[in-house]
Amino acid sequence: MKKALWKNFWIAMSGELFFSSLLFIVILLSVEQPSLMSFMAKTAGDWITIASQVFFPASIAIWITFVNLEATKFGEYLRHFENDVTFRLSFISPVLLFAATCFVLVLYKGTESSVLANLALFAVVYSGVALFILVRNVTEFMRIYGEYRKQMRSKGEEP
Repeated sequence: MKKALWKNFWIAMSGELFFSSLLFIVILLSVEQPSLMSFMAKTAGDWITIASQVFFPASIAIWITFVNLEATKFGEYLRHFENDVTFRLSFISPVLLFAATCFVLVLYKGTESSVLANLALFAVVYSGVALFILVRNVTEFMRIYGEYRKQMRSKGEEP
């Protein structure tokens, strides 16, 4: 069963990557390269701030919260239904992506490299998609947690 969970994770990641690539291509086809380079040069510092001070810390906080909840009875509940691996991967992958985005943006800032500008833009687009998916995953996680608490209360147990 664990093999199927890894397969589902890679399918989901492939979907994120595909959608991010599609959005990136649409942007490249819609905006002239000089305008895109100018935009990235002017906003790279802002993107670094957003990625390093909002996205990255928020994703770490979500992951730490998950790890803490995984050590409770709720973690046993997740392991019983084999959802622990799915959520662990879905919460740690944005942490890594946002860290990589920060790294790419710092590399790009101050250069005039069109390759790095495009890579930085792709990282920002991918991070935006990943943020949307992260919010969706947190929502699903909280739904399952609420379901678990409801089941525990109906049995007369403290969740």
